[in-house]
Amino acid sequence: ERCQNLIEKYFFNKGNKDTSSFRFVEIFINVLADQLVRFSSSQFFTVDNLKLMVKETNIRNLILRTLIDVSKDFATISIRTKEAQLESTSAIDADDGNARLGKIVQWDDLNHLIVFFNSQIPDITSALYRDRNKVHKNIKTLLKSQVIGKQTKWELDDYNSMSSKALLLKLEYLARRSDLPEYALSGDNLIKMVLILLRARANIPVIVCGEVGCGKTSLISYLALMIEVQFQALFLHAGIDEKAIVMFMNDSLEKAEKGEIWLFFDEINTCNYIGLLADLISHRMFNGKPIHPNIRLFAACNPYRLRAKAQSEAGLTNRVKKFEERSHLVYQVKPLPDQILDYVWDYGILKPDDEYRYIQIMVEKELKTLAHPVFAELLFASQEFIRKVEERYSVSLRD
Repeated sequence: ERCQNLIEKYFFNKGNKDTSSFRFVEIFINVLADQLVRFSSSQFFTVDNLKLMVKETNIRNLILRTLIDVSKDFATISIRTKEAQLESTSAIDADDGNARLGKIVQWDDLNHLIVFFNSQIPDITSALYRDRNKVHKNIKTLLKSQVIGKQTKWELDDYNSMSSKALLLKLEYLARRSDLPEYALSGDNLIKMVLILLRARANIPVIVCGEVGCGKTSLISYLALMIEVQFQALFLHAGIDEKAIVMFMNDSLEKAEKGEIWLFFDEINTCNYIGLLADLISHRMFNGKPIHPNIRLFAACNPYRLRAKAQSEAGLTNRVKKFEERSHLVYQVKPLPDQILDYVWDYGILKPDDEYRYIQIMVEKELKTLAHPVFAELLFASQEFIRKVEERYSVSLRD
């Protein structure tokens, strides 16, 4: 009880009763505890070493505040996710043609400084941020002190303007390997990878919500490859049966005996057994038994959102609903159970520059020496044209 009172007093806003859920407290504690263990274990962040290297007295306090703020976001972000789905399902049930999915909190909405402890050299830290102008001057001093050699020309990285190669070099410090295959890396998906990895380290499930073909699956599979863990994916759809899920889990449980394994359930809200999967994700239980501690759980889902009516349909009343079940939805999906909404984040849309780079890589991979720059340009232009005359979700990288 004493611990609960301290958590409520120092970490949560008393005016917001929604944050008192045990699930939110659990997420907050797990993420923060993992970061604090790494913080305390680092020789670089001892009081004596910091005094010698940066001669500042409040850096430890500043970093601790940063870790708390990020952990708090991990814990409380899903409150607005639940509100968004409730608004969406109510509007759809009421057949409100103007309804849209309330905005689930996006990765882009987080602008905190993220202090990340590197995998290859744990004593060295990296700082990730969206706007380098908002990074505290003491953090800049701390990062500068880690530079070996001349520090006069050092400046804070701008992830928004860095090249793919420079970002890959940064990623290698965070990862456990350096022989990484080519990937359309940007500042945006680098930060997404780090946020996912923070959750995975703390054994918090990750569910990303986004349009079909926006890069959710490729990003998580690439991240698993990067940190050298086993990765197994199950691609779900309305026709999949319970037997297929059981076989997938039994195989995964065997592999978990050998080491850490990431399980990824793609398009989870298209499946008729979403209740079974929700219990697995939220309670780490399968067939009444706890799953292996080496298992990390990931899933992707599509938004539960109304389809925009074509101009020819505007103003018409749908009188054949029984023959057009769910036709008013963009994706043929089900609402997510409340118990896993606690783990959902909006992946956001694929930015044009990133999509063009993905297309270039796909063309080069498939056509090899026959690839010509004009192919990628034509494919990208055709994607943009379809979106212009229809909707943003009308085409994706899968097309």
